[in-house]
Amino acid sequence: MKPLRLYQLPLSHYCEKVRWALAYKQLPSTCINVDVLAGGRELRHVSTTVRKLYPVLEDPNSGVVLSDSTPVLRYLDSEYPERPLFPSVLAEEVQAACLELDSLLGPAARRLAYSVLMKDVPDAVARMLVFPARPQLDRPVLRSMVALALNLSLMQRFRLEYSLDEGAVSQAKAQLVKWAQPVEKTGFVVGTCFTAADITLCSLMRPLMCVPLFAEDPSLQPLFAWYRALRKAHRMQQPLAYETLQQQFIQSRRYRGLAPVRALGNAIARVTVPLGDSVEQAVLGTLPTGASVNTLYAKHSDNTADNDQHRTRVLAPRRWRASDMFALPYKYGVKMRYNHSLLTRSRL
Repeated sequence: MKPLRLYQLPLSHYCEKVRWALAYKQLPSTCINVDVLAGGRELRHVSTTVRKLYPVLEDPNSGVVLSDSTPVLRYLDSEYPERPLFPSVLAEEVQAACLELDSLLGPAARRLAYSVLMKDVPDAVARMLVFPARPQLDRPVLRSMVALALNLSLMQRFRLEYSLDEGAVSQAKAQLVKWAQPVEKTGFVVGTCFTAADITLCSLMRPLMCVPLFAEDPSLQPLFAWYRALRKAHRMQQPLAYETLQQQFIQSRRYRGLAPVRALGNAIARVTVPLGDSVEQAVLGTLPTGASVNTLYAKHSDNTADNDQHRTRVLAPRRWRASDMFALPYKYGVKMRYNHSLLTRSRL
């Protein structure tokens, strides 16, 4: 059998879903990193319709080329039925769980992780996506300029200036709480056996491991323990590039030198602040008057009808406006960083 070809973005956790499925089914495969700056030239032989979503799987044995992680997993299960990921009895439930996680947990977790990563290691995304394919840009002066341009484009594409607002945090927390219940009872997301839903949850919750607001939450520790145990059992513990970069930052002299600043910020965040029309209200935009920043996260865990309206903040991108040329530097330099300092806990 010829090896399957997986065209992927190294940062994408949707691509990790497919890598995990290929490893679980023990199918020979070759992973090809796509150069997004060159317009995905590795996929020029594929129709533009298929290239719109990653990962893209090409099966030389059948001639099939398809994209999007969950359809790819369904194809693998139908074409290579050994070690099924969609058992016949649970197929509909597993697919429904995968689609829900893809549309709700995945985008929210990605936006939260990008926000934290761009604050901790501003050139991390550029070092993972740009510099390997464009080493001539990896120079002291150009490095910062390329990183800033890429971060601003990501903020525009995913609206990262609101990544840690009530909508994104509540959406991610609601999904984790929901799926933690079956995991606690049976050890699996759907049914009593390993399925594509387990792969999907483990892959898409991975970005939240670098967000202190979630990684240090005591109520989520049983779910994270299950996550680590499942990855260890399936030998899927290899660190991704951004995780390595963040760990290097935490161990760096720069991080240790900022300890007094972080301590002061956390002390302020623990105080009940009458927000009103203050700068905090203008920056966060969602907190009610008299809200306590310290108790804000507790509110996120309330699964009530009153909070449902806040969970549906628009995740889709909007069109570029000329005024963004002046607004985005402010949002990146002030708004996102202030939002992050209020809503995350110290890693000390």
